[in-house]
Amino acid sequence: QAALLLWGPTGKARGGARQMLPLTMAPPILGPPSPEMTANLECVKWCVLATYICAVGRFFLDDPFGAVNDLLGCLFGTFLLREDRHLQGCYNLLYSSPLAAFGDGGLSCLLPFILMAGLNGTFSALRAYAKIMKTGSILPCRGRPVCFQPTCLLISAVAQLLAACVAWKVYKLAIVHASVSFYAIPGDTALQDTRLEAPAGVEQNSGVNAPSSRPPPSFQPFQGTGHHIVD
Repeated sequence: QAALLLWGPTGKARGGARQMLPLTMAPPILGPPSPEMTANLECVKWCVLATYICAVGRFFLDDPFGAVNDLLGCLFGTFLLREDRHLQGCYNLLYSSPLAAFGDGGLSCLLPFILMAGLNGTFSALRAYAKIMKTGSILPCRGRPVCFQPTCLLISAVAQLLAACVAWKVYKLAIVHASVSFYAIPGDTALQDTRLEAPAGVEQNSGVNAPSSRPPPSFQPFQGTGHHIVD
């Protein structure tokens, strides 16, 4: 944790004392998901698969830029679900390509996926609303492929917004695990290791006070010789 000092215009602390504002940052989420997280990530998986289908469809429905956006969101979802049995093969293929620059995947991709899915879902929903208001229906015609564009936009928006909401729930679960059981926080796991690993010959605290080998040295003020500062 960091702290911010609020100073007045004269260089002195406001109110006559230093005011400390704690600046906290969410820890990175690492490690395998818990069973409860896995159950929620199952819903995210089907949303990612539906978005893959919509991305392919938007390529053929004269919407290539929207298809690229959906595809990027699907890539983050694939890296997030690297341990899923249906997407593991796709993850291995992507990880062996230059796309490995995304990282190792797993729960560390939660926040990027939430951001990408939330933005893409919002923009797709706005475009679907505009097209439905213009044509008056989610399926204005059936003679041309472009007639299915509002339907594809709507499905993409629902799938990605739902995935973002469920992924946010998974993120909150991961934070709870982090605060309760030192779940995948490097600083806390190091602290936990220091608690678990006691030095040789020293027993851990089990309710019995272990005798100390030597008392700490006492501090005695105003001891020693003085020094004079001369010009």
